[in-house]
Amino acid sequence: MEAALVATEAQWVAEKAEADLQQVASDHKPRSRENSKQATVIAMLKRPEGATIAQICALTG
Repeated sequence: MEAALVATEAQWVAEKAEADLQQVASDHKPRSRENSKQATVIAMLKRPEGATIAQICALTG
């Protein structure tokens, strides 16, 4: 019974460490160009109404 408890606690510690690493990675802002085609497409997709492929093609060429 104690071995199972120790194993479970080790798993929790490992999951916490993984979560901490993911948080550090997400805190790091990736480089981006605000006026790039990629940024334009992302902004279009984030709109409440989204974007169609035709709209994206028309705007990005």
